[in-house]
This record gives sequence, C-alpha cells and structure tokens, in this order.
Amino acid sequence: RVQNVVGNSGVTHAEQGALDQILIGLAHAGQGLACVGAQLQEQQDAAVDDQLRGQGNDEGMELELSHAEAVDETEGIILTYNGKAAFAVSHLSSCVSTESGAVVYGEELPYLMPVSVLDESGFAYYKTQKHLSAEEYQNAFSSYNTSFTAENMLGEICFTEGNRVYTIEAGGLCFKGSTFARLFGLPSTCFTVSKTDNGVTLICYGNGNGAGMSRLSAVLMAKNGKSYKEILAHFYTGTLLSHICTE
Repeated sequence: RVQNVVGNSGVTHAEQGALDQILIGLAHAGQGLACVGAQLQEQQDAAVDDQLRGQGNDEGMELELSHAEAVDETEGIILTYNGKAAFAVSHLSSCVSTESGAVVYGEELPYLMPVSVLDESGFAYYKTQKHLSAEEYQNAFSSYNTSFTAENMLGEICFTEGNRVYTIEAGGLCFKGSTFARLFGLPSTCFTVSKTDNGVTLICYGNGNGAGMSRLSAVLMAKNGKSYKEILAHFYTGTLLSHICTE
C-alpha cells in the first residue's frame, strides 16, 4: 500500500496525493519502501483508512484519483544510475541532510550522498526526547564491559558528513552511533547527549537511517510545487528515470 507510508505524520490528503507519484515511481523500480516498523505501519494504515471512510466524499475521491493518475504516469519507469537500476531506498525523516550510502551500508554508492532536506520539524515522529537518571543510563550498557566514572559518562563524539553520530564514547568504550541509538531506542543517529545534574538528556531528530529520500521532505517539496522527477533527482544524485523495455 504505497500511498500509506506517511499516514498520520501530519500530512494532508493533498500532500499525500502529491507524494504518491514519488513513491509509486520508486515502487515500480522494484525497490521496496520499508516503513519505520510494523507497528507504525499499522497505525498509519488505520489512520488513512479511517480518514477515507469517514469522509466518503470529495477529498477521499480526490486522493484515489491522484493515486490512480500517479500510477498511470509512472508506469514502466525506473530509477537508474549508469544504465542500471538504482538502489532507491528511503526513510521517514531527516534533520539538516540525508546520509551517505557508505556510512549506512558500508558501500560507496555515488547516488546516495548527503543532500539537504527541508525543515521537517512540523511533522510528528520528527523529534524524540528522553531524560535518564545516571543509573538508567549506565544500566543500558550492562552487556558491555564499561567502567563508568563521573568523568567518562560521556566522551568524544564524532559526526558523519550527514550530521549524524558516527562514534560516541561512554564508560571508557567507543560505540558506533547506530549501536548507541539502538541501546536507547532512538529512531535515528542524529542525536545529542547532554549531562544533567542527575543523569543525561537524549534528543533525537529524524526517523530512519538517513539513506536516500526523506519522505517528509519529499512531501514538503511536492507541496512547494516540485515534480516527482525533480524530487528524485535531488535525493538520488546523478540518476535518471528510464523506461523499462517490455518487449
């Protein structure tokens, strides 16, 4: 259900209809657009279904029509790079910029480079904030051989070109940003950690690994009049839209 990948993230029907063209174009390329999680997907599906059933009127019909038109317009079109199908991944939300394929997948993909995103702070799921006591913070590392002191609760942080945490020191050890995010249930590696009088505060921005297209920025770009072709060209550097040969 391609049209439901944004769901209840604060996207209007008009914006969702505009986004359909982008997502369907990618779906036709054979690249599955994974959502942030099964539970989130179920919530999104239910929210969209409820909205459409509740309206049963012009706006719901307009969305269905927009979706149908998007299918027709992008039929047989795939995203390519140097004559081959591109790995057209996406994520829900980014802060400042997207991330490189080299950081996320360990492989240099020229069309998956950090590019700017729009201000997505008005959407749900964009910001996550957690306040932890010193004990809660240290307990999260229980499976690692850490040795916490007052001085090493938080050490050096190194960032990627895409403004995400690449490595972070804690308890005398160095962790990958993705490992640290997973330990604390953060939805992305674009986060800050600050000490408080009795623990730490974690603030995370965006949702997903940052590779490829930010769906929420795509919504905003479409709302600002950008076509799906322009949006794909922005997020997938140097790619082309190519027609599949069916004969």
